[in-house]
Amino acid sequence: MPLTSGEGFPLYHHSAPPIREGSFNIILMKHIFTLILTLLLALPLSAQDITGKWQWKQSSADPDKDIYSILFNFKKDGTIEVHSVVADDEYKWGHALIAVDVTGTWKQSGKDITFQFNMKTARLTIEDFVFKDGYKQNAKDPKFMTETTAEILDDWQGDEDEVFDYEGWLTATISTFSPKQMILLNDDGDKYTFNKK
Repeated sequence: MPLTSGEGFPLYHHSAPPIREGSFNIILMKHIFTLILTLLLALPLSAQDITGKWQWKQSSADPDKDIYSILFNFKKDGTIEVHSVVADDEYKWGHALIAVDVTGTWKQSGKDITFQFNMKTARLTIEDFVFKDGYKQNAKDPKFMTETTAEILDDWQGDEDEVFDYEGWLTATISTFSPKQMILLNDDGDKYTFNKK
């Protein structure tokens, strides 16, 4: 007859088998491995913080190329600033680097980014003058080529979409991502490698 407590419940004495030190270590290591694996799988989703400045740039300002550089400044409040530059090659002396600055908003859902640009904020400027002998003149120097500067900007006025193809960037997909580099595919499927500034 088993021993009983004062309330009539049987009392059993259970003796747990001793835990071997080696088997405890194996169990602990399995739990740690599972935790690390879970964190690593979650890392690519949580690590894609694209806020900050990212720049795509050609190796040289080639007038035969459509775009020379694009700089995206993704802000935490959901707004974006874009600075894009193209090379204008219509001059005998060389070419001008035409820039457009525009603002807008962005949203990220996983690897997909949606843009909305306000082209009413677009502002055209001349970044630099590059002469055929390779000499580069800072276009911000007010003493240099003021008439030519005005003429070039007048020719480009209203052609902001020639400098920044905002219609090709209504959406983008993150192809690969690291804290220092991000490859984006735009609407046309073109691949752009952006480096963190």
